[in-house]
Amino acid sequence: MLNPFRTELARIIRSTYRCFHCSSIASLPARNWRLSHGLPPRGTEYGPLTDLPDYSYTDGRPVPMGSRKRRRIEEQAEICRRIVSLNAELDVTKEARQKDVTEHAKELRVAQKKSYKEKGAVGVEE
Repeated sequence: MLNPFRTELARIIRSTYRCFHCSSIASLPARNWRLSHGLPPRGTEYGPLTDLPDYSYTDGRPVPMGSRKRRRIEEQAEICRRIVSLNAELDVTKEARQKDVTEHAKELRVAQKKSYKEKGAVGVEE
């Protein structure tokens, strides 16, 4: 037999309990708002809450770096290395393209010089 007090208590708890959860659909309007205002999609990517230390010493000593901050710095350094290497590849590609364009233009000039000339057009005055 069920205890009536327990069942009533369970009913009250169920009716007052609110389930909070995060899902991609629930956070989509917030993400769109953040992106439209030039902010990152999530608030934990950068900013004072993630970049600054959690505490400070009163005598001014530096605070030791946390593991997540160290990981973020390493990820940013890797992104910088990737950007530098891609820029170098882009410069090489631009130089090769410019070289191809100049060689093609040179070949066209040589071909035009070797082509047949129009007969009788030079020195004719009207």
